[in-house]
Amino acid sequence: MFSLFDFMQKPAFIRKYKVNPHTNEPPDFMKFVKVVTFSSSIGLALLVPTCIATYYGLKWRGIQDIHALPNVQTVLISCFINDHIVDIGTYISHRTLHHKRLYKHFHKIHHEYKSTIAVSVLYSHPIEHIFAHLIPIALSIIIMRCHFATAWISVMSFLISSTINHSGYHLPFLNSPEFHDFHHMKFDSNYSGFGLMDWIFGTDKAYKNSVYQKRDRLLLSLKSAHELYSEEKSEKIQ
Repeated sequence: MFSLFDFMQKPAFIRKYKVNPHTNEPPDFMKFVKVVTFSSSIGLALLVPTCIATYYGLKWRGIQDIHALPNVQTVLISCFINDHIVDIGTYISHRTLHHKRLYKHFHKIHHEYKSTIAVSVLYSHPIEHIFAHLIPIALSIIIMRCHFATAWISVMSFLISSTINHSGYHLPFLNSPEFHDFHHMKFDSNYSGFGLMDWIFGTDKAYKNSVYQKRDRLLLSLKSAHELYSEEKSEKIQ
């Protein structure tokens, strides 16, 4: 969906929801193909061994009966805790990969897009994909001893949220991508997904003084974040 917005540049009213207007309009097609091909091949190659390892981890913890679905409360609590386990793992691995001795070898590939597009969400070096994405997710499922259905919901919510965070669009009624977009713009801030770890370690100071922080909210009307919080308004607020 986001790729269609980028390449077709239609419907016209969607343009006002761009986090960084006039970027990737449209994206470079050959680079787009490269990103999709690379991400898919790496993702599929690493997915099978990760699923096998997660299965044996759950087997060690005790696999829940797949025929008895968990109640809604259990699913919500498990997904909430899973998200924060993943967030801690992502913050540690992400900030580590930004170390000057590691960045150029592993994480630089993900930062080829200063203003991101949706398909770049998993565009990363295999080492980064393992330690920043797969291991935190697998550990959260094993630690919480998730039912298969709960694990599926948790993983899908993570993927959808991460895709929106890299989409370049801040659409009404969807989670805001402003927090992570600021990381791609400024590089040394906002390493986590939710912001809690950045708040604890003080790696969100530049973000707190930016217009991105003002715009980082769920839009409950059809007005864009740019309309609600313009550059001029942000300067007065600051």
